[in-house]
Amino acid sequence: MIDATGLRCPVPVLKLETAIRQNPQENHFQIICDDPIAKIDIPHYAKGAGFSANLLEENSGHCVFLVTRIKEIHQKGEV
Repeated sequence: MIDATGLRCPVPVLKLETAIRQNPQENHFQIICDDPIAKIDIPHYAKGAGFSANLLEENSGHCVFLVTRIKEIHQKGEV
């Protein structure tokens, strides 16, 4: 899980982008953040990068996203 708590945008998005670049074979990433702007920026970045971002949990000001490569979603649907 990518921990971006205490960081303000654009840093959570940059941490996600770095994880994606460093792990090109990985199809799923989880990120936790507490910046309210990240709730908008992470899904926006994910969509532009070919990923979906699903909000898994939101409480006490923290958000947890599951970011999934779109290609992986389509492959599972085709099986």
